[in-house]
Amino acid sequence: AIIAKHIQTCPYPVIVCGDFNDTPASYTYSVISKNLNDSYSLIDKHLGSTYNGNIPFLRIDYILYSNAFNSCNYQIHRINVSDHFPVTCTMTLKP
Repeated sequence: AIIAKHIQTCPYPVIVCGDFNDTPASYTYSVISKNLNDSYSLIDKHLGSTYNGNIPFLRIDYILYSNAFNSCNYQIHRINVSDHFPVTCTMTLKP
């Protein structure tokens, strides 16, 4: 709730990224992502998979951003360096 409140009251463009350990259907995701764009869901409507552990096909790592940005080149890097696959995207600040 603290992070969500800060996001909603911040006067600056916002990027929030990381391991939420929750799916897009979770309460946590819905609260934090309110009024933010999800870089993954703009390029793909399938479930996705960022978790490399014993329950595959979970997307629990996110890059969320405010409308001040454009996002492109979202990628899930399928390399085994952790129990999570790294996620990246390119952001540009809108003029």
